[in-house]
Amino acid sequence: MGVFWLVGTLLLALLTFENGFALAGTEPNNAQLAAVFAVATVTVGVGVPVIGLLVSLVTRRWVAAVLFATPLMALLFVAIRMELLPIDRIFPATTPSQPEICTAPPDKAVGVPGC
Repeated sequence: MGVFWLVGTLLLALLTFENGFALAGTEPNNAQLAAVFAVATVTVGVGVPVIGLLVSLVTRRWVAAVLFATPLMALLFVAIRMELLPIDRIFPATTPSQPEICTAPPDKAVGVPGC
């Protein structure tokens, strides 16, 4: 499965590049086919390690599980660093604070936060 993942991803990426690459000012050979190959590349590149991880966990092959989990963790790290996943919006670093309420008397409200 690992060989299928490596060879399949590289072959599909090559086909995407061949059909979608265009020099400055020219049209790509086949943009629609390149889009299909790009989706297939992402599907194989992410899907096969997930399937391999699940199969290796079910069959209790721990070394294979680590080998399939490592590229998935690397892909997750890259996706977070490139801000493709909105982790900061899902798990905010700070908790939202309540709006400040003015508790000062009206004659001393100048300069008090929330007033």
